[in-house]
Amino acid sequence: MNWQGDCGAYTVLIDGKPVNSCMMLAIEGVDKKITTIEGLEKAHIQKAFIDHWAYQCGYCKPGFIMNCHALIEHHPNADDEMIDRWLKLNLCRCTGYQEIKAAVKAVLFGG
Repeated sequence: MNWQGDCGAYTVLIDGKPVNSCMMLAIEGVDKKITTIEGLEKAHIQKAFIDHWAYQCGYCKPGFIMNCHALIEHHPNADDEMIDRWLKLNLCRCTGYQEIKAAVKAVLFGG
């Protein structure tokens, strides 16, 4: 059980910003725009994750996709250092993050 919210697997967007939903009370979501992974069905980052083999077991991927989508939306000129900082907000035991970073860069820079 995760009592610190450090895995990032339950990330949602609250008014466009990534938040660990497991660390907030339901009442904190009142009158807020909440986007879950289902709300990003047509987001470019979803296809980029597939194209760059950024899926492993799938447990943490919704959180990564939510966080990466927010990064792309808020920092369209993100450099490698910023991408690395944002990726550290999620934990994954299955990957070395290279494929995820490649997916983010593909969306940011059209690669």
